Amino acid sequence: MGLFFLKELNLSNQIHLRFMSFPRFLNVYTVLTIAVLLCCFPSYAQANQAFDSIAYKNVAHHVSQSDEYLNASNYTFALRHAQMAKSISVLENDQQRFTANFQLGRVCFYMGLFENVTQSWLDALSIAKTIKNDSLIAKTLFNLAGLYIMLEDYDKANTYLGRAKPYFFQDNDDAIPPVTRLMFLNNEAIITGQLGKRTKANKIFKEGLLFAKENDLESGLQTITSAYTTFLLESNLFDQAEVLLQATIADSLNLSPAALATYFYKLGDVYENKQQTDEALFNFNRSHLIASEINNITLLKKSAEKLFRIYDERSDTKMSLAFQKAADSLKSIERQYEAEKSLLINHYNEQFQAYQYKGKQREWFIVLVAFIVVGLLTITYLLYLRRVKKKSIVQHKQALMAYNQQLIEERAHLKEMMAYQKQEFDVERRLIRNQAIIESLKPLQNSDTAEAEDDDQEISPLNYEDAKLRFDQEVLSLDPNFYHRLQNLDVKLTPNEKRLCGYLYHNLSSKEISLLTGQTVRAVEMARIRLRKKFNLQKGESLSAFVHSI
Repeated sequence: MGLFFLKELNLSNQIHLRFMSFPRFLNVYTVLTIAVLLCCFPSYAQANQAFDSIAYKNVAHHVSQSDEYLNASNYTFALRHAQMAKSISVLENDQQRFTANFQLGRVCFYMGLFENVTQSWLDALSIAKTIKNDSLIAKTLFNLAGLYIMLEDYDKANTYLGRAKPYFFQDNDDAIPPVTRLMFLNNEAIITGQLGKRTKANKIFKEGLLFAKENDLESGLQTITSAYTTFLLESNLFDQAEVLLQATIADSLNLSPAALATYFYKLGDVYENKQQTDEALFNFNRSHLIASEINNITLLKKSAEKLFRIYDERSDTKMSLAFQKAADSLKSIERQYEAEKSLLINHYNEQFQAYQYKGKQREWFIVLVAFIVVGLLTITYLLYLRRVKKKSIVQHKQALMAYNQQLIEERAHLKEMMAYQKQEFDVERRLIRNQAIIESLKPLQNSDTAEAEDDDQEISPLNYEDAKLRFDQEVLSLDPNFYHRLQNLDVKLTPNEKRLCGYLYHNLSSKEISLLTGQTVRAVEMARIRLRKKFNLQKGESLSAFVHSI
């Protein structure tokens, strides 16, 4: 049994050790690793040039730096840091990856790279869903809705805003900051109005205005007021627009010059649609004056066009010509500005593509280095495990071999003990049987010995045949092959001599043989002498020992 298990163990260990034999694999792995590093190093070095002015730090640092450069309108460095944050976030947790993607989307939004904004924020949304963070999901959905409002894709904007709404309007009102909730109401009203649901949009705008006033949200109030007045003008609700604009302008201390100029322009537009020319002219002039002070080209152009139209209708050639020239000049400046903006956006887009490509190279290099490190650690561990396994297998094999040797020795000892006990049992059985037959022959012997004068006279067979035959059958049946081995000898023996050999093989004495054969003891001794001569036994050699060796 020990040998069987040892063979099975050896077979399984050979398979395991072959699988765990890594020297060749380690050599191949090392060569491939060096080759890949040599191939990737030029690309990595080229990718590093894009970030040569940026120190390699963690994601939070680069996101913070990107925010600072974004606030300073330094979009190039803002983009570099955002790209760096994304490239090194591949080895960070999901929270860091979300932050990096969301920040990259913000930077692209300010740079006018709206397609890239969409992709970055969709990636951020996917990560937020993976980590099941409701606040991050709501934040990303809300920003996507605002993006599509800017792109005037109101169906998609409505879809994302609808998905974000359950996060903004929960049982716990403190879950969402008031400013964020106000911006949600503002976007929802804009989308609803653009989709033709004007009554509902009007209701939401009013709800937003009331919410802003209750929570003292001045900046949010200006934003929703501007959007609401635009909605009222597009809906031809001029009376409501007039009331709202006059109330807003009356609180001019809290308004920025740009907002004040915009409200004067919109109020002039209201009076123009109501055909109140004097009021419209006054408000357009106020808007033009404030816009010229803050150098707002777009608002200057729009107000100049309005003033040109009014003075032209009044046949005021001098003023109309002056505002026409101003409008044409501003249009030229605006076109130039738009062209420069387009070139700048293209430049930003090229920068983004270059940084993205090089950032991906950096990501792949980081992943490759991580893979190599993990691979080397894995191989080191497997080699260590192989050595431990091999040592354990050798020890187990030695233990099994020792146990198997012990079993073999115990089995041999047991076999010897059984043979010895069998031999003793056979001798004892033969002695018992011999003694029983001898005891049964004694009465006959006593009756005959009374008539015999000495031991040299041959005893007459008095009813010995039955006893002799029975004894022969019982005693000689113990080893029936003995006579076959006796016949194979080169000595010619008579039947009586063969019988005598059988008696000697079963350890019968001369006296016991005489009882069985009906001969005198002397006759038996003589027969034994003759048998020794036939076997060519030397003096000192035992006839019984020779018979037992046959």
